Amino acid sequence: MNINSDQHFVLLGLGSNIEPELNIEFGINALRKLDLNIQFSQSVKSKSVGFNGDDFINNIVIIHSSLNLLELKTQMKKIEKDIGIVSNPSGCFNKKLDIDIITYQNWTGTYFNLTLPRPEVFYNAHVLGPLAKFKPDYILPSQTKTAQDLWNKYKHKSRIEFI
Repeated sequence: MNINSDQHFVLLGLGSNIEPELNIEFGINALRKLDLNIQFSQSVKSKSVGFNGDDFINNIVIIHSSLNLLELKTQMKKIEKDIGIVSNPSGCFNKKLDIDIITYQNWTGTYFNLTLPRPEVFYNAHVLGPLAKFKPDYILPSQTKTAQDLWNKYKHKSRIEFI
């Protein structure tokens, strides 16, 4: 992978519980069309969180992008809209494709209504589990422990299944 120095390191979460294999592939292809350098984790299957719905398939995706955070957020929302996502303030509903920005460089805080790192990385198995398996030595911004260390202390590992 050839990374330019002007490219930003970003972790994304991709999830779907409506035709997930098809829609995750759509999301990955859409990211590739943005000419992003992409790596993605093994998929995990998990129960829906915050509502009763079908199981989700989730992945962690690493991209290297020259897009600034606002441009990146706009592009991710466009991909979701292109596949037919309708905005819901609660965020808890069946989704063809959900793309979350988990980290952007080493930024911490709230920017453009995004909290970085995304808080759910610390408490949802479908985010922390694949991250720990994919990049065990990665240290999230504002943390001192690796993703693997955080996962080792996580108490609800049974909430996901690696597939």
